[in-house]
Amino acid sequence: MVASLAHVVLLHHRFDTFRRRVGFAGKAARYIMGDLLAILAARGHRITETGRPDRVPAGDLLILHVDSSVVPPEYLAVAARFPAAINAKVGDITKRSFSTLLVGPDSDWSGKVIIKSNLNYLGKPERHQNRNAAWRLARRPHPGLRVFGDYNVCRSISDVPASVWGDPGAVVEKFVGEETEQGYVARTYLFCGTSERCSRNVAASPIVKGNGIFHSEPTEVPDSIRMIRHQMGFDYGKFDFVMVDGQAVLFDANKTIGSLSGTGVLAERVRALNGSLADGVESFLKHAT
Repeated sequence: MVASLAHVVLLHHRFDTFRRRVGFAGKAARYIMGDLLAILAARGHRITETGRPDRVPAGDLLILHVDSSVVPPEYLAVAARFPAAINAKVGDITKRSFSTLLVGPDSDWSGKVIIKSNLNYLGKPERHQNRNAAWRLARRPHPGLRVFGDYNVCRSISDVPASVWGDPGAVVEKFVGEETEQGYVARTYLFCGTSERCSRNVAASPIVKGNGIFHSEPTEVPDSIRMIRHQMGFDYGKFDFVMVDGQAVLFDANKTIGSLSGTGVLAERVRALNGSLADGVESFLKHAT
């Protein structure tokens, strides 16, 4: 059954740019959700995008798309007023909020460790919002922000610089990997409502991401990962995890996924994925309208 036509409202951070400019005219999606809204609009739904939590129009469904690791309470309050909302309960995705791999200077872990930003995506979204606020002569929303350059793998806890332990912007985790004869493996779980996709990605580097991935294939979603999704309140997002001794270990959770692109076969896969995720958005509309 196709969802009834509805008014979908997307709320992003006041100092964020949900879409990027292309030349002097037109805009393109920065996020997958921007592509999904285009699909929903083509299906006949009315779409409103706003970065003003104090000026959100009434609608049938709110998509809370605040690209900050910690969502300010005024945005969460708006989502709570809607008849249906996506990610209304996801207020904190800092590493300290969910990681089971955290270690301290006195932990008995003897293996490798990795130094990360406590914030999602190295704190770059927060830096972007601070810059936009400064350009508008407004108060910066993330004072005292620490932005990391990249991950840093150490052979042991004793090799972690002393300054890291006192840095509130940093976390230290056990470095656990999923290795095969092909290389290092990481798994990506993309989902929205009732729609989901999971891939098994292989790279030569233990940091499995981006252009370093030379093989990718569909794989099953472990029930334990679905349980973590439920516990964290995620309706839409991307989880990165590995399988260690038959157990799924989550190491990254993202609620504002960057837009995907490609050519040829990859472009077809992206279109199919976006169509499926748009169906996931409509699964919320079926209950709201």
